[in-house]
Amino acid sequence: MELLTFLDKNRPVGLEYYYLELPNETHGTIVIPGIYYGLKGIFSTYSKEQN
Repeated sequence: MELLTFLDKNRPVGLEYYYLELPNETHGTIVIPGIYYGLKGIFSTYSKEQN
């Protein structure tokens, strides 16, 4: 939580981040949800046109 406090007070220009607490995940199981939510954030503005 120290990092979140630091970023709230000293956010570099242009930095966007999203904090999501996943209490049921461990170091070994966080990989897949981390990739999923990371890609979801990266492509959040992508929209495929429907014909």
